[in-house]
Amino acid sequence: MCIRDRYRTAIARFAGRKELAGVWSNLGLAYEFSQMEGKAEDAYNKAIHVDPKLTAAHVNLANFYRFVRRDFKRAAVQLEKAKALSPDNYAAHFGLAAVWADQGELTKATAGFKAAIPLAANPTSAKTELAYILVRRGKLGEAEKLFERVIQDSPTYYRAHEGLARCYQAQHKVKKAEVQAKKAVALQKDEGTLEVLADIYQEEKDMPHAHHFWRAVLKSNPKDAAARHYLGIDHSHDDRHFKHSIVENGANLDSVSVSHSEFMLIVGLALGGGAVVVGVVAYSVYSRSQQPQLPRKKWQDETEGI
Repeated sequence: MCIRDRYRTAIARFAGRKELAGVWSNLGLAYEFSQMEGKAEDAYNKAIHVDPKLTAAHVNLANFYRFVRRDFKRAAVQLEKAKALSPDNYAAHFGLAAVWADQGELTKATAGFKAAIPLAANPTSAKTELAYILVRRGKLGEAEKLFERVIQDSPTYYRAHEGLARCYQAQHKVKKAEVQAKKAVALQKDEGTLEVLADIYQEEKDMPHAHHFWRAVLKSNPKDAAARHYLGIDHSHDDRHFKHSIVENGANLDSVSVSHSEFMLIVGLALGGGAVVVGVVAYSVYSRSQQPQLPRKKWQDETEGI
């Protein structure tokens, strides 16, 4: 019996009971991971209809709006509701800050990530995203110190090395940037980290290495605009456009501040269950072409929500 069938069975079993909200919320996740978007949205809304106070359902629906629909305003509405229901909920604070970052509301994003940090059992992600926002705001010294503290506490977290590379690059400390970019690629070879290293080699005018890594970026994402430009495939922009875009937005040319799978793992840890992590390894179709290799888990209880 597939996971969706298990949840349909549970829906029949718990009909008329409040526990049904958690079942619908988990079924929404199963549909989302299967890329059945309409059914996922419907399931999340049914969960909220059964129990409007289920924080997990609001967070899941917000996550769906943000990553699947790219509807940041509706995502923010759901996260505000989740935060009102659970004022100390890390996922709600972190998610709302990330949505503000997505929309370029950097002052609000800064405050949001700062509010999330003391709520987290492990604040590595929130501190790193805050540092990225500080880079985008031009507060490079402050960002550099924060990235360095994150790396001291979590030396294998690739995104902090990636961010510190961008921070150094923005300060024209190119050799230091190269060192951090290489560490990021060694820890997590994906479109974002490869693009950082390629761009640094491009700035150093080391064309053999730059072209090598731009080709790796293009292999990861054939539509990557910067890679297509620097490899001579697309001439619709000049170099200045990409230099501005890459540094301002951090590691990716899009503005999503943290990847779908990373955020789903954050939600799962914050809300105390394993359901949200199911299928994350295979379900990596959003802001990066390859996502961190997260452990597979099974839904453990049809009634648990997430």
